[in-house]
Amino acid sequence: MEDSQSTSSLKIFSLRIVSIDHYMSPPIPGVDVCYSSFQGGRVNEVPVIRVYGSTPAGQKTCLHVHRAFPYLYVPCSDIPINGNPEGDAYTHAISLALEKALKLKGNAGSKRQHVHGCSLVTAKKFYGYHSDEELFVKIYLYHPHDVSRAANLLRSGAVFDKSLQPHESHIPFILQFLVDYNLNGMGHLHLSKVKFRHPLPDSFTPRKFSNKHQDRPEMDESTSISADFQADSSGGQGLVSPVWISSTIPGSWMWQFSSELDAPSDQDMQRLKRQSVCNLEGDATIDDILNQQSKMYTSLSQVHSDVKMVQSIPIWEDWH
Repeated sequence: MEDSQSTSSLKIFSLRIVSIDHYMSPPIPGVDVCYSSFQGGRVNEVPVIRVYGSTPAGQKTCLHVHRAFPYLYVPCSDIPINGNPEGDAYTHAISLALEKALKLKGNAGSKRQHVHGCSLVTAKKFYGYHSDEELFVKIYLYHPHDVSRAANLLRSGAVFDKSLQPHESHIPFILQFLVDYNLNGMGHLHLSKVKFRHPLPDSFTPRKFSNKHQDRPEMDESTSISADFQADSSGGQGLVSPVWISSTIPGSWMWQFSSELDAPSDQDMQRLKRQSVCNLEGDATIDDILNQQSKMYTSLSQVHSDVKMVQSIPIWEDWH
């Protein structure tokens, strides 16, 4: 039986982002997108973002973040398709045209999937002056390197026999992910849930902070842990630096295939084996990321003088 106090202190998993990369993998049921309505069947491969770092208590961690897809934008006003831009047929036609163009430029006979799908968003053009927002098609792809290929095809007129200006196609996939979810290198990634991979550690001795760090009242601010995240913590320290071991991790935060209806196949079990020798290793989805809650939408002229707008400042504070 789990102690209620220890369970309440484990509501948030925090990890400092030290190294980050990505890899392609067949989807895992429960954490990945396994079906594409555009492709009309099972997804073959999805991108997975891998983060290496440590918890505030000092546990080295390898985290696999699922359901993030590379993307680019195209203004709807530039696309020569008749019909209602709000309709599904419109976005399907765009996905189909780009998929065909990418396949023609790829290896002959390849069954690799390129386009995951499209959605409609309202945004403002970046190039030139534009006072109003307009409708864009957001095109999601599977392979990050397909973004530049898709952008070149759109610009060259290979998709709709018209040159189209892609937007945000120059931003690398990892940087796109960091910006979208309010993350930065050496900052903390906060998650509402993690699925830990086995085996789990049975014990761990937390690292001791120097007096310089213990006496700093702004420690929580520098690690981007907002007051909302600490509302349930009476002592504060328990939520900031919990120790994650087999006896303190909730059962729902572990991979337990025998009790789940969507039990992975033997191949999926192989994919859920540890890839690292870190103390902890687990899986999360983009929906579990809490950092977006602390995004600021206030104009610079209205921001208080003590609000830090440069996200790299915590790195300097840790060493001064």
